[in-house]
Amino acid sequence: MTQLIIYGYGGLGVKFYNYIEAEGYKVISIFDRNKVDQIHNNIPVTNPEDNLNKYKDIDIVITILNEYVDIDKVKEYLIDLGYKNCYTIFQAIQKYNLDNFEHLFITHPKHMLNKHMSNNMNAARSLLSDEMSKSIFDAILEFRKTFDYSKINDCYSNDMYLPECILSEVKNRKKINIVDCGACFGDLIDLFKRNNIDINKYYAFEPDDNNLKVLRGKVLDENIESCLLPMGVGDFNGEIGFNSGSGTGSAIDEASENKIMITKIDDVILSNVSFVKMDIEGFENEAIRGMKDIILKHKPILAISIYHKPFDFVNILLSLSGYKKYHIRVHRKFGLDIVLYAV
Repeated sequence: MTQLIIYGYGGLGVKFYNYIEAEGYKVISIFDRNKVDQIHNNIPVTNPEDNLNKYKDIDIVITILNEYVDIDKVKEYLIDLGYKNCYTIFQAIQKYNLDNFEHLFITHPKHMLNKHMSNNMNAARSLLSDEMSKSIFDAILEFRKTFDYSKINDCYSNDMYLPECILSEVKNRKKINIVDCGACFGDLIDLFKRNNIDINKYYAFEPDDNNLKVLRGKVLDENIESCLLPMGVGDFNGEIGFNSGSGTGSAIDEASENKIMITKIDDVILSNVSFVKMDIEGFENEAIRGMKDIILKHKPILAISIYHKPFDFVNILLSLSGYKKYHIRVHRKFGLDIVLYAV
């Protein structure tokens, strides 16, 4: 049985642990300098600096993926300590041939070579309206095929949700009625304020209680006419499992015993809609199906996250018909926060 060490005890680390153990590997230690003394399945989380003599020859998989940590530097740090075999999550998927492991957009590169999906990719790319978007689409595909994240990091821009490609279109709308799906703390309100765009009405879907408390305070402070809905959005009305996290860590999880209400946007929002933002941790396709009427009737400007599942960058684009222009922009490194804009 192959033994492994996981470096990084976050959501990705736990998910990788569960997957790799089910595949017949044995995780013998978990390293995380910031979470020492926590325990997972009777395995203590420890500092790698305390374990070199014991584990220096064991493979280490770095299960970290966020904008704040340079995973290449983590790898260098471990090698400098004396650990011999260190792999990023991307390298591990290929080294151990983990065909079915998925996390956000991460999947084995061979799935990008599927002939049927290749045809869909060509169809999606042809919809894009500017050369930057086409270049980004190509970079996404190259990154997913090779796991060379320099390809996608070169595309980074910091104007999330109101990039230059749609800013004038938003400002041209006289009364901005916003539907904010996955509103979190109401960062979208701050963004519109910084760009001197008045919000006429603000409809927010946010099922996490802690996030909703902060959001309520913000709309009161800004004196915005608003409707804050403590529920998720999808393609049916009912209940669904939900994992409550810190800030942006919340997500729908159908296996969770914690339940929230979920609704079709079409059944709740009956007024004119100008702008829809959607960042709901992988449930975007379902939510789009639940607001078909709004899209057909009002053609709101859309800002939709397309990185939570491996083929969202293709499937979501193909599902949105009838718009004049489609743009893609990348707003965080390592393939995170890729957003599709439709106007």
